[in-house]
Amino acid sequence: MKKSITLLDVLEHLITEEEIQEILQTHKYKDTARKLSVSMLLRFLMMAATHEWKSFRHTADVATAYGLPQVHYSALSTKTSDVPYAMIVL
Repeated sequence: MKKSITLLDVLEHLITEEEIQEILQTHKYKDTARKLSVSMLLRFLMMAATHEWKSFRHTADVATAYGLPQVHYSALSTKTSDVPYAMIVL
């Protein structure tokens, strides 16, 4: 059993993978990413909003310290622009 619960663990319980898949189906969005899926993008965005990270570059720089995988800031930017805005604000 884990001795501590991180913010990322709490966020993952707020919106489950099944709920994300439902949202994807509702908006007819096919996620073809191998490294940065929509669910992972949402984790990045939730952590960035919670910690008030300044930019995609800053998010990419500090993400690994918060339990997120290492990604390039341009991948975050590209994926965010690819995903319909209505899916992110739900």
